[in-house]
Amino acid sequence: MLSKNIALIVSTFLFLTPILQISYTQIAEPNIVPQLHEPQMSFYIDHDPILITSNADFATQGWPGDGTWSKPYLIEGLQITTNESGIEIVDTTVYFEIKNCMITSHSSSNYDGIILSNVVDGRVRDCIVEFHRMGISLVDSQYCVLDSNTVRGNVFSGFYLSGSSYCTLSNNNAINNPSYGVHLHLTDNCILINNSITDNLLAGILLSMCFECTCTNNNLNGNGIHIGSTGISSWIHAIANNTVNGKPLGYFVNCEDMVLDGTQYGQIILLNCSYVGIDGGAFPINAGLQIGFSSNCMVTNTESHGIELQSSQYCHIANNFVRDSSHFGFFLQDSMHCILMNNTAINTWQSGFYIGAGANNSTLRNNIATNSWYDGFFIGGDNCVLENNSGNENRLAGFYVDMSNIILTNNSAARNADGFKLAYTNNCTFMYNIAMDNFRGISLIHSVNCSLIENVVFDNSQRGISSGSDTFSNVFYLNQIAYNGDRDSGAVDDGISNRWDDGIDTGNYWTCYDGNGTFNVSGSAGSTDHFPFTLTYVWIDRVIPKVNNPSDVIYVEGDTGYTIVWTPIDDYPLHYSIAQDEHIVKAGDWTTNLGEITINVDGLSSGKYIFQINVTDVGGNSVSDQVSVTVLQVANATTSTSTTDTTFQIPTIDPNLVIGVLIIAVIILFTCVIRSKNSGSSK
Repeated sequence: MLSKNIALIVSTFLFLTPILQISYTQIAEPNIVPQLHEPQMSFYIDHDPILITSNADFATQGWPGDGTWSKPYLIEGLQITTNESGIEIVDTTVYFEIKNCMITSHSSSNYDGIILSNVVDGRVRDCIVEFHRMGISLVDSQYCVLDSNTVRGNVFSGFYLSGSSYCTLSNNNAINNPSYGVHLHLTDNCILINNSITDNLLAGILLSMCFECTCTNNNLNGNGIHIGSTGISSWIHAIANNTVNGKPLGYFVNCEDMVLDGTQYGQIILLNCSYVGIDGGAFPINAGLQIGFSSNCMVTNTESHGIELQSSQYCHIANNFVRDSSHFGFFLQDSMHCILMNNTAINTWQSGFYIGAGANNSTLRNNIATNSWYDGFFIGGDNCVLENNSGNENRLAGFYVDMSNIILTNNSAARNADGFKLAYTNNCTFMYNIAMDNFRGISLIHSVNCSLIENVVFDNSQRGISSGSDTFSNVFYLNQIAYNGDRDSGAVDDGISNRWDDGIDTGNYWTCYDGNGTFNVSGSAGSTDHFPFTLTYVWIDRVIPKVNNPSDVIYVEGDTGYTIVWTPIDDYPLHYSIAQDEHIVKAGDWTTNLGEITINVDGLSSGKYIFQINVTDVGGNSVSDQVSVTVLQVANATTSTSTTDTTFQIPTIDPNLVIGVLIIAVIILFTCVIRSKNSGSSK
């Protein structure tokens, strides 16, 4: 009988075990992954804007603390929603802390979220500031600390320091501010450490006329550091151990005779260097490459959102591609005797090529500037030479010339507001250039003693050549002026003493000249071309280029050796661009790439991509072709494996379940024993 009882107990246990397992599975806790969250608005107390203008105001307004280092006045846990400044503290010397506050606005505000002006020993910690002019501002303040704050979506900058010194910004987040994440202006001895600065439009950190600042261990993504200063002392800072887009920020000082592999860096800044080369690399941030107070340096074969030279001489910038810049494409200031060759600037917010004041004796050859919001080429340095450049489809001028002794030859400008604009220019030589399909072909303003010879000016919608009332002593001859908007002559002269022939026997070619006598140029100056030519044939290229249609490309992710090869044909080629999914990835001078134009399409992730080439000739005619690239995902191989090592995982059993099973077993056993005794007694 005992053996039967034991068997009954075992059977009962086996019956209950699956039920208990099902019950255990249902009540098991989920695998919870801890997540960090910003403070929620429900944790804040709504409050009106706060204005403190003296030490006494802290106590008068009832803020806790006594203004000492160990017990600062405390403003904590508030939500202030206002279109004005949320918290403004002015002219204080006591210790205070603003902690865990939310400063926001229903719309973009023209006021700073938190502003500390002429204060000492203030601290702002764990605050969120958004939708204001500046997130947090320190003006003329010292020994302040901004720690663990988040500033996002403000109108200009996240953090702004002006005239402040010995301040520290640590562990902050600056995100999606349209100008700068952190903007320091006229500050000194400030520390930026362990900050995360992401996707601020112009720069992550701007150091403008700052001295002896420290930038270390900052993580910048989608933006970098920009040094916006004209003196060498304001370029000298302790910049170390920062990353830009996951790569080191290279800050090189007093280096010489070396070549840097640009692919190893997220941003490169050279200061007081000589004979340093930067080759290759992608820097998708504004001013990804900055060279200051250096000489004989070279930048080649890079892609970026901008290259800047400040006070540097004899530098060579070649075969670089700049696109989608919210600043300038190529920027030279006070940098003399530099050469820019075979570079391309596309989709820049300001000028594609900006040759600023003091950038004298610069040479620009075979460069392309297209689709700039301002000018394609802005020339503000003296004695510069521009040859074989193209400025097309820019919002203002293809070429804007603003200084003296400039030579422009064999350049072309199409589909701009002004093809060429000569403003405040003296002694400029302008030869063999083409201005076509612009609003105005060539415009002269405040220009003196310029020579415009053998240029082609045609099919400009308003005017071919315009010489303003403040121009004088300029000379025009052997120009082909045809089919422009002002059909009566093609040119207008409102200046003084301008000449429209060489004074001997040679004038200009006019489509509207009937071949009889002299030719009167329109305008208040009453100018005359004494030796005009009838333009019976004008070179206007209306032939659209031809391009082949390569086969679509299909390959497995990780495979290599795949390219697209186009072979465009035209008698007068100009330039080309290649876009991947409407984003330009390659562009160049078609005239130096006659024959095949090739792009490598290796290294893409699985998916489908569209590559489109667009080629344009000198006549402004263009043609495009698309090729799809399909990248297949690597198939997951299914294999059967065996191993002699087997690991058993002992399940974790809830003690309560074990106790429950034991209690049930004891009850069953006890019942069986009683029944057994009763049965024995009855016998």
